[in-house]
Amino acid sequence: MQYIHAWQVIGMIVLVAAFLYYRKQEAAKRPPLETKQSKEEAEVRAAVARMVRPEETPAQVYERMRKEAFGMSAQRYSMATDDKADQPFGVVMEIGIPDSVVTLAGYVDGDARVYYQSGGGMVGGFAHESTREAAKAYVAASFPVLRHLAKTAEQPPLPAEGKLRFSALTARGILTGEVDRQVVGDEGNPFHTLYYAGQEVVAQMRQVSAKNS
Repeated sequence: MQYIHAWQVIGMIVLVAAFLYYRKQEAAKRPPLETKQSKEEAEVRAAVARMVRPEETPAQVYERMRKEAFGMSAQRYSMATDDKADQPFGVVMEIGIPDSVVTLAGYVDGDARVYYQSGGGMVGGFAHESTREAAKAYVAASFPVLRHLAKTAEQPPLPAEGKLRFSALTARGILTGEVDRQVVGDEGNPFHTLYYAGQEVVAQMRQVSAKNS
């Protein structure tokens, strides 16, 4: 059974470097100055800049970035229309581990971020196709579990050690639910597929970093 731990917090700068290298290679094959690519590159740089604030403690950075992860809007992903208002545009999985929490957020555009309460994280998931596809699959895997989640009017609390909290972000609000970490590995558990879809996102982000380190 595979778990996310606070092991080797991977530098987000490495992922940004991978992203820029990927875009440089793609630029050689296409006409320059593609608007969408420029926007994505700017967003990655901005995300890294937001995470690097010397005056803040790791816990303060985590709290701010976690709030941003939950605060993404449906309009950003064109999911605010009536026919899509109940569909998740993002999923946040949080794992309570000894003395920390791991937060994994993924969105329908293939973006993904991992934040550690103890400090550090990874951003810019759309820098590589395998990560983008894994993030999209992660969001898609949340559809079957929506009936096991309850609507909340505010940002969900952090899970305790040994607990997993799943939150689906929709135009109508946040749906959230918690499960014991020990049982999520059972194939009959309703969160089983979603949990491992999240693990795959992290695995792909690690591979991108390893290839460019």
